[in-house]
Amino acid sequence: DGAVTLLGDAAHPMLPFLGQGAGMVIEDCIVLARALSLGTGLPEALARYEAARRPRTTYTTLKSRQHSRYYNSHPDEARDEDYTSEVDLNEYDAMTVGI
Repeated sequence: DGAVTLLGDAAHPMLPFLGQGAGMVIEDCIVLARALSLGTGLPEALARYEAARRPRTTYTTLKSRQHSRYYNSHPDEARDEDYTSEVDLNEYDAMTVGI
């Protein structure tokens, strides 16, 4: 009963090909704490947390899946576009992302 949320792999499990699992849960914790600190009530804070995290975790999950196709293919079948597509993970700041 009541408001519930998930963090890390429970919320957005991803393949290990970008090594971002632990980083995602740390970011989740920071954004959730910031949302809760606004004092707008638990349901609204959880909604803000989810809205703030969804674009980042979706992007990272999809990029990790894309990289898995490269790493798990036979060398003769590996397509460079599966691996060389730009992955920008460093511009995100959990302390300043809009909530």
